[in-house]
Amino acid sequence: YLDSFALDQVCSGKLTTLEALALTRQQAAMLARFFVLHAPGRVELTVGHSRFPVLLGKGAASELFGLKKHVDEKEKCRLRNQLSTDVLWALVAAAKSSPTGDSSALSRTIRSLDLSFNNALGAKDGGEEAMDLLVHLAVIVFPELEQLECESCGLGDAGAAKLAEGVALLPQLQLVTMTGNRIGLRGKRQLRGAWSRGGKPANFNRDICGDGDHGLRLDLIDFCCWGIALSLCAQCFTCNYCCGRFPGERKSRRIADSSLPDSSSTMPRDVPAALRMEAAPSGEGRAGGTLSADVP
Repeated sequence: YLDSFALDQVCSGKLTTLEALALTRQQAAMLARFFVLHAPGRVELTVGHSRFPVLLGKGAASELFGLKKHVDEKEKCRLRNQLSTDVLWALVAAAKSSPTGDSSALSRTIRSLDLSFNNALGAKDGGEEAMDLLVHLAVIVFPELEQLECESCGLGDAGAAKLAEGVALLPQLQLVTMTGNRIGLRGKRQLRGAWSRGGKPANFNRDICGDGDHGLRLDLIDFCCWGIALSLCAQCFTCNYCCGRFPGERKSRRIADSSLPDSSSTMPRDVPAALRMEAAPSGEGRAGGTLSADVP
């Protein structure tokens, strides 16, 4: 794999930028180790379709391996819609190959890491590999990390489980945002359990709504609750449909105003029990009566 690069030019310092369409764990480790040992200075490696440049070699730690330019004045590192698993492999390999003690003082001042809207992180395995790499990267590069945002990254239960395993490795972590992902009840249970065992501050109901700067933020409603939302939609007649038996035996049919009876004695049998339909007295509302829905 190393022979596919112009290593002689890298060693002489004539070549400082390289490109790799994809990286595995072993490939990233070989490149990072080689550049530390043989390259006279930093080498910029562009990885994957995201075109994210990772710095490898001597002195790369002072630039946070390419992350420094994404740190704002509030000491927050923003990497929205830029990362993939390949990029994380390169970053972790660069951090692990960096000589002991060659760490930037800036890394210890960063308290917040925003990785939101990186859909590629959860594309392959629900984010299991990506979250494992993220924890390793945070432990090495961001030891004082307090806030982690992973909103809308396509993560599933596997990614949530890996992050739950890493909560204990980040003692300063106070806030994790995981809204907008595909995390089910099992993944949420693992995250909350790890959060509680780690002694983290948590008020789930409050933090889900976005109040405060600590806690574990997860989606309030699971994607599997679509049937309930559909039923509520039918009851308030926003779609002018009746859902009938829900959710497995759902029926849909249009209710025409002209076909509504003048009394409530002959209502359709497939109307949900929670929906009470009362006919208005003659002369009130539109011709044929009106509907009123009471949601308990």
